[in-house]
Amino acid sequence: MQRHGDDRGVVTLEGELDLYTVSELKAGLIELERAGIATVAVDLRGTRLVDGVALGALGQAQRRLAALGGALLLVCDRPDLAKAIAIAGLDEVLRPYPDVETAFAAAPSA
Repeated sequence: MQRHGDDRGVVTLEGELDLYTVSELKAGLIELERAGIATVAVDLRGTRLVDGVALGALGQAQRRLAALGGALLLVCDRPDLAKAIAIAGLDEVLRPYPDVETAFAAAPSA
């Protein structure tokens, strides 16, 4: 987890994001929220696997951050993951962006 300016954060993930590792992601996102960061880009480009539990956790985090006037922004360049997001019905709240800069440019103003 790292700050990207005063009010934004970036979480870069690698490997597998699943039932066994999602608690680390949740803890990191809560840490950023407590630090006053309501707009977070989650970079999934280094992941090999993102399961349904992880997608659900990302959707919950997006709802929490939106309530704070921010957003959870997914950075993802994998068509298979974009398809999984759509199948899970989360494509309206978890839109993937090709890179961090594009994601932040699309973020709502707090």
